[in-house]
Amino acid sequence: MQTSIITFEFSYERLGYLTGNPSLVIMYFFELAAFVTGLYYWKKFESTSIIWFILFLGYNFLNEVTASTIYIFGWADHTSIFYNVRYPIYFGVYFYLFYQYAVSDRFRQIILMMFGLWCLSYLYFVFTHGIVEGVALFSRVFGGFLLLIVILFFLIEVINNNLTTTLKDVFLVYISIALILNLVVQLPVLTMTYVGWPRVMELNDERRQFFNIIRNASFWVASAMYLIFIYGFYRAKSSNYLMQ
Repeated sequence: MQTSIITFEFSYERLGYLTGNPSLVIMYFFELAAFVTGLYYWKKFESTSIIWFILFLGYNFLNEVTASTIYIFGWADHTSIFYNVRYPIYFGVYFYLFYQYAVSDRFRQIILMMFGLWCLSYLYFVFTHGIVEGVALFSRVFGGFLLLIVILFFLIEVINNNLTTTLKDVFLVYISIALILNLVVQLPVLTMTYVGWPRVMELNDERRQFFNIIRNASFWVASAMYLIFIYGFYRAKSSNYLMQ
């Protein structure tokens, strides 16, 4: 009988990359804080679709921790699968939330159409690059672009239906603001990182410093996004629909 032995190589360099970057550590802190805050206000939203968003925040943090642990201990050469699996959940949750809050049937049809387009782009990635080692850059950027369009349609619908007086009470408004802030910064940073970072990661000149500044800026923007989520949990009411 043969027995398999799981081996790993702990890397202090990789650990330092994660724990030695204050911007990244702070982002993880606010990411966890947003999930904990959502759990604290669970009863406020338990009869609404927001509970799926709260659960997603918990999954997202756990996914980050798991991928980071595997990266630090060298249990796998690639951790792309954790993020590739996350994308359908990420976009599925957000498109679902906007679908639930939509007032008009036409807007709901637009949301379904855009989510369908994203699913096609993701399936193309899976079949052409593989979910284990491939990087779903196009699907991520394309999905973010579609999500921005949905957010704009949502805000236009709110204005057209004279619902601006209820904005502060609707949690999806806080999600919209946070996502706009995050996506406007993250999408170009994500593209620049995947395209340019492998070429400069071995360098110690201004080019690497420039990329580090960009990445750290994206971490701070993500922290701001989670802070908006936290405030939204506190400020918003439990209503699941704008017309209620």
